[in-house]
Amino acid sequence: MSCSEKLVADEHCFGTREMLQSLVPGRVVKADVIDMVVGKMSHDKDLYRWFLPTIFSSMALTPDEVDYRIVDYMRGRYMGKFDEVLKVYVPLVRNQHWFLLIIDTGHHTMTYMDSYKDSEESPGRIKQLKDAVDFLEKILQDRHFFVHSITTKPKLSEYEFIEDNPPQQDEGSNDGGVWVAQWLEHSNMWDNYVTEVTDRTRMQIAIELVMGKHNPKADKVCSLAIRTWDMKVRQAKAQLNPRNTKRKPREAKKN
Repeated sequence: MSCSEKLVADEHCFGTREMLQSLVPGRVVKADVIDMVVGKMSHDKDLYRWFLPTIFSSMALTPDEVDYRIVDYMRGRYMGKFDEVLKVYVPLVRNQHWFLLIIDTGHHTMTYMDSYKDSEESPGRIKQLKDAVDFLEKILQDRHFFVHSITTKPKLSEYEFIEDNPPQQDEGSNDGGVWVAQWLEHSNMWDNYVTEVTDRTRMQIAIELVMGKHNPKADKVCSLAIRTWDMKVRQAKAQLNPRNTKRKPREAKKN
């Protein structure tokens, strides 16, 4: 099977077998996997929740070099009208570790979710998080983000900062991306966040990315998987009962 085989059709990233293999224990989850989860969560165009792709946080690192064509694309694909949204989810990565920013427009809070807090790395992560907040505040000066032209522009940078204390991943596990993927998928259950990462967790993320209704290739992938399974079953049966096995001649019946 080719690692370059595309299993998930997404206009923003490559849902290849190789990308999904970054969910294997010990590996750092690729940005394309996070973007596939974001695309899946954005599929139904939930007006009240925004899930932003990783390119947003990349642009926040260089706010003076913004390509507003990309901003327009994100507005149409992942965002909507800010005066209707309740929560904004922003995956962030620093030194190959994933963490999450959640902006709550109703309670005026910005929450920092991190499955592996590090006294040396945390200040840099929090700064990056606040840079993302400042960047979102900047692009929200565009009137197209609002239903009503008289809407007061939000001051996201003045929101209360909250550092949550979720369960922590094992040292050296590189599980940050899996935790973030789960937090995104459990975003409708604020009081029931993830408590652990297992092999079942990783497999479930991969299966839901491939077989979800957001993926137009799901039926084709399922059909090919069944065909491959049937072929392997026939091969296994052939090895157990090879056709070229010579049978002993039957003895003639005695009168």
